[in-house]
Amino acid sequence: MQMAVDRLLRYLRTQQAWQAAQNLIPAAQHIFDIGCDDNYFLRQFLKLSPIPNLVGIDPATQHHHPQIKNIIGRFPEDLPHSEQQNQYDLIFGLAVFEHFPEASLPAVVRTLAAMLAPQGRVVLTIPQPVVDYLVNVLTMLHLIDAKAQAEHHHFDPARLPALMAEYFILEKHYRFECGMNNLMIFRRKMNE
Repeated sequence: MQMAVDRLLRYLRTQQAWQAAQNLIPAAQHIFDIGCDDNYFLRQFLKLSPIPNLVGIDPATQHHHPQIKNIIGRFPEDLPHSEQQNQYDLIFGLAVFEHFPEASLPAVVRTLAAMLAPQGRVVLTIPQPVVDYLVNVLTMLHLIDAKAQAEHHHFDPARLPALMAEYFILEKHYRFECGMNNLMIFRRKMNE
C-alpha cells in the first residue's frame, strides 16, 4: 500500500511538470533533474526523438540507464564544475526545494543560474508547508514511506520568486493537488 500511494503522488507531481513544460520540451537538448532518485522522471524523456542529453543528481540514486548520466551526490555541493557551464535548457526540481537548508539557498540559486543556458528554464514543484504535517500523518498510518521527511525545512514557496529574482523571472506559477503543491517555471534573465 505504501508504494502505491508514494508512486501515485510521484506520478501526479511528474505529470504536472511534464504538462507545464510541454511547449519547452521539444526544443530542449540538455535536461537536468535535481533529486532524480530512480530516474523515473528522466526516463519519460527517452520517448522523445531525438533523445536529449539527460543528467540527474541524487545522493541515493542506484538506478542506472545507459542514456542517463547519474551523479551520486547532493545538489549543489557535489555537482561537478563541468555541469555548471550554462548548458542546460531545462532543469527540473520536483519536490526538492524544501530539502535545502536555509543557509544553502543562495548557493542553490547561483548554481541553477550557472547551469542554465540562455533562455533556459527551471521547473520546480514545491509543496505548501502544511504538507509536512500531512506527510507525518500518512507515514504514521503506514500509507507512505517518507524516507526524506526529516530533511524538510518547512520552506514557504511564496518566498521563492524573491530568492530567484537576481537571476530569474517567474514565468508561470499555479497550485495543484487541491492547492497543496506549487508549480513554478522560472526563465533565466537575459543579462545573466
